[in-house]
Order: sequence, then structure tokens, then C-alpha cells
Amino acid sequence: MSLMALSGCVITPKYDEAMACNLARAMVPEVQRGQLGPRDLVEAVAADPRAYNEALSGYHQSVGGAVTGGIGAAGLVAGFIMGFATDPSQEGTRIAGYSIVGGAIALFGTSLVLAFTGKKARERAVKHFLGYANNCGATP
Repeated sequence: MSLMALSGCVITPKYDEAMACNLARAMVPEVQRGQLGPRDLVEAVAADPRAYNEALSGYHQSVGGAVTGGIGAAGLVAGFIMGFATDPSQEGTRIAGYSIVGGAIALFGTSLVLAFTGKKARERAVKHFLGYANNCGATP
């Protein structure tokens, strides 16, 4: 068994088939309304492993986007202070400030990408979950 499996990083919730189907069907109205946040969606689709993994990915991307956006905002403020509020004769400090601003803009770009891809992952999770909920319990 790998270290990741022991730490719980790759373990999805386990349900027996009947319980998972009942849970999935009970959560369909909540998921169809589309008003669940990323973390709530992870909990709502836990009965379907495929949808659970997609929802968890979307949640992690939304958290990552918020964190990189916050760090980018702090870097932008610090960079502008260094670039504009320092003594004009200190060219190195001004260049460093402008470099920090460039890095902050890159973090904002990363934050936007994570927001977009996180939303797509959550949409895939809803699609997989609704398909699972409609087809679970059917005899092949």
C-alpha cells in the first residue's frame, strides 16, 4: 500500500451499492438546483466515485485560485509601493518592485485559469453524478 493511500489522499468514500444509489437519488434535487458551492458539491456527490473525484478537483482548483489571487494582490501592492514610493535614485529597488508587479500579474492569470478549469470540473462532476443517479440500481 502506498504512502498516499495510507494518508487518505487517494481514498474515496465507500458505500455499498444500494446505499450509494439511495444517497445519489436523494441528492439529485440539490445538485440540479445548481446552488451548491464547491465544497458542498463534493459532499453531495460522494456516492459516485467518478463525480466525487471531479468535484474534489474543482474544489481544490477553486481554493488554489483564491490563494493565488490573494498572494497576487499582496504582491501587486508590495510591488507598486517598491516601484513608486522609493527614492528615484535607487534604480535597483524600483526594478525589483516592477518585477514583483509582473509576478503578481502572472499569479492573477493563474488564478483566472484555475477559476475557469475548476468550474468546468464541477460541471463534469454534476454531469457524471446525474448520469449515475439516473442509472444506478438498474439491472444490466
